[in-house]
This record gives sequence, structure tokens and C-alpha cells, in this order.
Amino acid sequence: MDHLKQWMKEHQVVVKVVIGGISAMCLIGGVLFWQMAGIKSSSQPVELEALLASEISTSEKKEEISKSSVDNHKEIIMIDLKGAIKKPGVYQGTSEMRLIDMIALAGGFLENANQTPINLALRLEDQMVIYIPIIGEELSIEAISPVQPKEANHSENQKTNEQVNINTADVSELQKLNGIGQKKAETILQHREENGSFQTIEELKNISGIGVKIFEGLKEQITVGQ
Repeated sequence: MDHLKQWMKEHQVVVKVVIGGISAMCLIGGVLFWQMAGIKSSSQPVELEALLASEISTSEKKEEISKSSVDNHKEIIMIDLKGAIKKPGVYQGTSEMRLIDMIALAGGFLENANQTPINLALRLEDQMVIYIPIIGEELSIEAISPVQPKEANHSENQKTNEQVNINTADVSELQKLNGIGQKKAETILQHREENGSFQTIEELKNISGIGVKIFEGLKEQITVGQ
């Protein structure tokens, strides 16, 4: 121990240099440590922010794809609304709509509209023709039910090839006509018996209960024969 003390006294300069070097190294090491810790700490929020932004972007893309997929299932359709509604005409909608939605677009029902035979929950299809009757108006089920394209084409074939002769048809045959129920069919027979054969199909409008709308709906289906 005495020798060490003696040696340190003799080499004080060397000892001071060594101690100074060690202190400097410790100081530099501490500074570097804190700098690295600061960089690491500051980088973490940046990385977290980038991660969150990526997740939000992915979520938004998924929502856009999902929304696009739903929209693609909504087919654009055109519906022809007639009868006792405030604004009859052709309206555009989607395949998700119900009849009540389309009637709302047309301003709603008139006060004298007969809503009883109408299915307001009906899901709509493109090119439907829907007629809303007035109270007291007699219509066949075919007349108040929506007419779809394939049904309309079938009806056209019947009008061309199977016209009903209103001078010879019985009650059951007359009821095949659009807008003609049993009561109107019996009235046509009674009119024929009292006044003779019809000379033109337009004379059918002289019968009570058969107005212009009903006549327009069946005129292509009837004939007075030769």
C-alpha cells in the first residue's frame, strides 16, 4: 500500500490524465445514452401515429367497398303510376322501394282513392304499371294488380288473337276483359237485350260504370264482330 502511494506521488501527472480520461469517457457515454433515448422516445409517437393512420385508411376503404357493394344491388327501376293519385306519371326509384314509397313520390292518394285492394307493401320491379282505383269503381283483380312486362306481353298476344265479341259473349267471357266484373258484365248483357247489338266498340262507354279509363284499358280486347 505504501509503495502504491509512493508511486502515485511520483506519477501524479499520469494519474490525473487517466482520471480525466475516464471522466471524459463517462460524460460522453452519458450524453450519447440520453441522445439515443430521446431519439427512440420521439420516434415512438411517430410510428404509432403512422400505424393509426394506416388502420383508419384501411377501415375507410372497407367502408367504401361495402357501401359500393350495397349500392350495386339497388337496381334503378321505372314505374308507371295511374289512377287516383295526385301526380300520375312515370317515376324513377330503386328495387329496394315499396309501393307506398313510390306513391309518396307521386304526392300521395286523392281523397276518393280506394286503397282497400292495393298492397302498399308490394316490392317494385322495373316497368310495372300500377293503377289506383277510386271509391265505388269496379275493377277486376287483373286491373288493380301491377302489370309486369312479361304479363303485359302475354296480354298483348291475347288482345291480338283472342278478342271478345261483345255482341255474343256471355257473362263469364265478358269478365275476362280488363275492368269488367260480374255486375258490369250483366249490365252489358242487359243493355244488349234492350237496345240490340253494339254497332261500334265505342258504344260500350254508354253503359253506366264504364268510363273512359276502363274503356281505354279494354278497347284492344273487344270487337263487335262482322
